Amino acid sequence: MSTTLAKVAATPVVARAHRARSKVWRRIGMGVFYIALTAVAIFCITPMVWMLLGSFKYDSEILAYPPTFLPKYWLYQNYVRATTLIPMGRWFLNSVILAAITELSVLTTASLAGYAFAHLEFRLKRVLFLSILGTMMIPFFTIMIPLFLMVSRLKLLNTYLGMVLPGLVSAYGIFLMRQFMSTIPTELLEAARIDGSSEFRIWAEIIIPNSRPALGTLALFTFLGSWDSFTWPLVIVNQRPMKPIALGLVEFTGQLAFETKYGTLLAASSIAVVPVLIVFILAQEQIIESFHLSGLKG
Repeated sequence: MSTTLAKVAATPVVARAHRARSKVWRRIGMGVFYIALTAVAIFCITPMVWMLLGSFKYDSEILAYPPTFLPKYWLYQNYVRATTLIPMGRWFLNSVILAAITELSVLTTASLAGYAFAHLEFRLKRVLFLSILGTMMIPFFTIMIPLFLMVSRLKLLNTYLGMVLPGLVSAYGIFLMRQFMSTIPTELLEAARIDGSSEFRIWAEIIIPNSRPALGTLALFTFLGSWDSFTWPLVIVNQRPMKPIALGLVEFTGQLAFETKYGTLLAASSIAVVPVLIVFILAQEQIIESFHLSGLKG
């Protein structure tokens, strides 16, 4: 009897010890997790920090071995050259125009198509949706020549429309919006139809307000893709004033005085990345939300 009572009395002590050990192991696990995240973050931001610091160095110091982290002499002249040797302002404007046109087109077409595939019934609906998904598996380089011939015959070379044409509709955007809009209750739409609302009004007043997280995610990805666009503008643009910023930076690689101005190139690259950093800072919550949306199932 006394042995049984001793075991019963010891049970809370054992439970507390077990909870204490579990808490210690959880803290150790979280510590390891945060250390790993810190290491990954340092690995990711190091190239950007090196680019920024390199923009204040002489070319000889950039190429020196062993490399230096901080500039021995801070050379601000690289930024002066970056803004005077090339039409940086015009190229910035070109990139902004291209990003704005692409954003407007992708968000409109993706939200309309996503609503249709999620909540409307029509013939060959599944076949059309699978066909759109199938285009995501086609490498862009396999259709680049036919696209170039089409744009050339339409006389759209060296034009904004020609540069944005391949990106006006996004298969990924349609997929993302369809998956998100499928989670919107159909009862809301049926109630609106009973009240006499048209499908366009339902899309504008119910679907769009309830799809802001998905629209924000798509807008973010579309902006980054448009701002970094290089291959297609390289193919169809040969006039200097029409170049976007990503393509314009190539002029620093061996074309100025027949040598690469590394310091000036890094300065121009630092300027070009500013809009991306601003978008990242303003859309941190949206970026986190995008990871949740990427796992939506329909």
